[in-house]
Amino acid sequence: MYIRVPKIKRCYNMSDNAKITRKKRFYKTTPIMIETSLAEELRGTAKREERDIQVVGTRFVKFAINTYKSKNLTDSSQLFEGSDDV
Repeated sequence: MYIRVPKIKRCYNMSDNAKITRKKRFYKTTPIMIETSLAEELRGTAKREERDIQVVGTRFVKFAINTYKSKNLTDSSQLFEGSDDV
């Protein structure tokens, strides 16, 4: 299953004391596709495809997975209306 993630404007890096610190780097990346396995869906996390992205918004991914499951969509492209196909 693939989930479309919108363009990431900021990169969040986890520090040693588990606080999220904002980095001042902006990414000009196109929307990425995150591939999730069943175990990762249950945990609400996802693999990172891009190396330069430290932490993908797991809250959004969890919301997208729950929406995907609740609507019983056959194609993940139906999840975000108006999004162009990659």
